[in-house]
Amino acid sequence: MSKSRAIGAVSETLRDLLEKEMNPSAPVSVAPLDVAVTTITGKRVNLFLYKIDESAALKNMDLRSHPRSFGRPPLALELHYLVTAYGENEEDQVETQQILGEAMRVLHDHAVILGNDVLDPDLQNEIEHVKLYLEPMTLEDLTKIWSASTKPYRTSVSYLVTVIQIESQHPRKFAPRVGEPPVGGPRIKAVTFRAPHIDSILTIRHDDPNATERNLAWARIGDTLVLRGSGFTSGGLRVLLGGVQATVKTIDTTHITVTIPDDVALQPGPVRVSVENDLMLGEPETPHRGFSSNVAVFVLVPEVDTLTKLPGNKIRLEGTRLSAEKLDSLTIVGAAVFATYTLAEPGKIELDIPGVPDGAHAVRVRVNGAESFDDVTLVLP
Repeated sequence: MSKSRAIGAVSETLRDLLEKEMNPSAPVSVAPLDVAVTTITGKRVNLFLYKIDESAALKNMDLRSHPRSFGRPPLALELHYLVTAYGENEEDQVETQQILGEAMRVLHDHAVILGNDVLDPDLQNEIEHVKLYLEPMTLEDLTKIWSASTKPYRTSVSYLVTVIQIESQHPRKFAPRVGEPPVGGPRIKAVTFRAPHIDSILTIRHDDPNATERNLAWARIGDTLVLRGSGFTSGGLRVLLGGVQATVKTIDTTHITVTIPDDVALQPGPVRVSVENDLMLGEPETPHRGFSSNVAVFVLVPEVDTLTKLPGNKIRLEGTRLSAEKLDSLTIVGAAVFATYTLAEPGKIELDIPGVPDGAHAVRVRVNGAESFDDVTLVLP
C-alpha cells in the first residue's frame, strides 16, 4: 500500500513515461499553468494536476493486504491531469499539435502502466494498477481552468489516473486466535472443490468392429459416448443423458465412456450431457449432491437396421427410434420425402412410396430434425 508520496510518484511516473517513449523526444515539466507559460521556455509537454477526487467505488473496501484485520480503509484517490504541449515557434501551432499528438499516443499505448522500469518505486507492488483514461471535457470546463490561471487558453487534453491508495497511519486491529475445540465437540470435514468439466464428446458406433472414436456428436441407441475433460473421479460419479442416468463403462481422470441406454425418455434430437460428483458426508457417510459439470450436447438419431419391400409399392423399415409420438417424423427416399405412414411404431414403420423412379435410392429417416446415417439403399424395381 502506498504512502502519502503516492500522488507525487504518479506525476513522476507520467513524466518518466513520456520522456522515455515519445518519438521525437521532448522535455516534460510538471508545473501549474501560469508557471508553465511564463517561466519555462522551449519545446515541451506540461503535466498539470488540477483536480483530486476520492474514489467512491473503493471508499468502503476492506484493506486487502491485511487479511483478518479491521480498521480504517485506505484513502483511494483519482487524479485529473491537464496535458498541454508547447513548441519552439509559438506563432506556428503545427509543431505544438504534433508534440501533443505524440504525447497522447504514448498515454494511449500505456493505458495500464505495468513496467517496473517506469513505475516510481513508491507505486511498485501495488494491489491496484495505475490506469490512464482520456477524460472528455467541454470547452467551457477547459476555459474555466485556464481562466483561473489568468493565462490565454491553449489546446489541452485531460487524463484521469486511477486508482491511487494511500494507507492510513491508524493502527489496525486483529481478531484473536480461535481456541481449541472442546473434547467431543463438532468436527469439520473439508472437501476439495473441483467440479468436473467436459471438453468434448466423441462417439463409438456399436456396429464398428474397430471401435473407432469419431469426432462427431451424432449417436444412436447402443452407441458409446466418450467424454473427454477433467476432474472425473470414480467415487460417486454419475453421467446424465437428459434426465436419464447412464451406466459408466470405463473412467479415469480425463475420460469417461458410457453406453446410450434404450430408455423411453431418450428420443431423437439434441440431448444434454452432464457429469455429477456426489459427496459422501455425515456420520455414517451418505451420498449428497455435489458438483455438476458444464453441459455438453450430442444428437440422438434414428437407426435403420433392415429395409423390406412390400407388395403394392410399399416398404417397411425396422430399427430404433424410427418414429415418436408428438415428434415430426418423415422418411427420405432418394429425393422424395414421405411424411405419412401406414404403420408407425418406434421400432418399425411402413409407408407407401408412389412416384419413386426405378434405380438405387438412399433411404434415411428423420425424427425431430435428427436424421439417420445408416447405409440403407432401396433398389427399384
